Amino acid sequence: MNLNKKILNFKNLSSIFVVLALLVSFLPAATSANSTAVETPVLYADPQDGAVQLTWEDVEGAYVYLIYRSDAVDGTYQLIEILDTTFTSLLDVNVENGKTYYYKLNVYKFVSSTSEVVSATPNSGEYELGTPVIYADPGNDKVVLAWEDLKEAAVYEIYRAEEVNGTYEFLTTNEVYEGYPTYYSDNNVENGKTYYYKMVVYNGTDSKESAVVSATLESHEVELGTPVIYADPQDGKVILTWEDVEGATTYEIYRAEEVDGTYNMIEVFGTYMTTLHDSNVENGKTYYYKMIAKNETDKKASEVIEVTLESQDKTPIELGTPVLYADPGDGKVALTWKDLEGAAVYEIYRAEEVNGTYEIVTTNEVYGGYPTYYSDNYVENGKTYYYKMVVFNGTDSKASAVVSATLESHEVELGTPVLYADPGDSKVALTWKDLEGAAVYEIYRAEEVNGTYEIVTTNEVYGGQPTYYSDNYAENGKTYYYKMVVFNGTDSKASEVVSATPNSY
Repeated sequence: MNLNKKILNFKNLSSIFVVLALLVSFLPAATSANSTAVETPVLYADPQDGAVQLTWEDVEGAYVYLIYRSDAVDGTYQLIEILDTTFTSLLDVNVENGKTYYYKLNVYKFVSSTSEVVSATPNSGEYELGTPVIYADPGNDKVVLAWEDLKEAAVYEIYRAEEVNGTYEFLTTNEVYEGYPTYYSDNNVENGKTYYYKMVVYNGTDSKESAVVSATLESHEVELGTPVIYADPQDGKVILTWEDVEGATTYEIYRAEEVDGTYNMIEVFGTYMTTLHDSNVENGKTYYYKMIAKNETDKKASEVIEVTLESQDKTPIELGTPVLYADPGDGKVALTWKDLEGAAVYEIYRAEEVNGTYEIVTTNEVYGGYPTYYSDNYVENGKTYYYKMVVFNGTDSKASAVVSATLESHEVELGTPVLYADPGDSKVALTWKDLEGAAVYEIYRAEEVNGTYEIVTTNEVYGGQPTYYSDNYAENGKTYYYKMVVFNGTDSKASEVVSATPNSY
């Protein structure tokens, strides 16, 4: 599509018809050999402040475009412009805001073809602030509040009360900018209660208040279930397993050596665990287990289960020598090893010299599912560390060979930021891409390219931090200049200056 534009004025309207007559006189005569139907043009009208932007696509083989306008859909259409085929748009500035205009496009190519009529109503971009509508969706210990964006709104405030005619206390403020969510989760609520909400919106000169909405949170009290525990006897240990108990917050495991004897608690877990390896047992003996599941208000006990460990007549397993592996990364060293049969405890030691003092960094007791790796995150890039492992089985211990890991220096040169400015209605949306190594982004604004730049926002870098900012303190018709400075603790870089002129369309 050709993007040439034409701005219409009526200073030389009398010449239009002369040009039309000349253009038509040069059109080739239609004959049965070369007469073809011309495709129907498609016209688009975009209302703006004091203007209507007309656009269309090229019509293949066309010789001339004629644009007509009327004040009524069935009224008289006056020719307002004749354009050659290098033009595919026209800005009609001879219009009044608030008034509707109707347009059609006529194309000549041996024969003529006319578009469908399109309409547009120019406006100044000023809209009356609407009344907000808020929705409240009760959940478990929360109320999700949602609303639709209102044109011209700048700030949304939400208020809450515990009675419909009670005192409404301020809950939150949502300033409007691009990408800002139109929802809020009120998590400071209790199940079984009713809450009342209302919203107030502002645009700088006016405010509107929503109707009050309510949300009743159902009681979600869960009756504590009865736990069921299972026991699997093995050589020198009992593996206990159970399923999650609904409503429980804690599991307590008890053991006795007689069914009616004293049950001693051997372990307590949160609900993240559903297994226990009890190694404090002897082959050839019988043990009795039970579990108690608890929450804040109740507790339930499982049935007692009996388990007998068979006598094991075999040669004790000799403790092997551990093998440790060290893999350097960025600001960390990953240590891995293979499980050794008969090992009960693994200890890892670290030194900064191969013959230096080795200090313990972690202890891994062995039970089902325990990982055979450890990440040492307390290291510095550019340094070498030495590690060794010692394993124990209660009667013996073995040490691994020393392994080393050298962390490369990962200093990243700070790049130059690139800032983008997109003008909107009384605002400018500023965006940028994250720079590797950057810690802080600062954005500055001036009203002249060489003027004084004042800081408008600072964005510290952390997970999920947005890479955009909406400058809502801008006036339509004014040009603003922006630049960004990034810091990484030791260096800083500034972007090129970019400009944007907000407008109401």
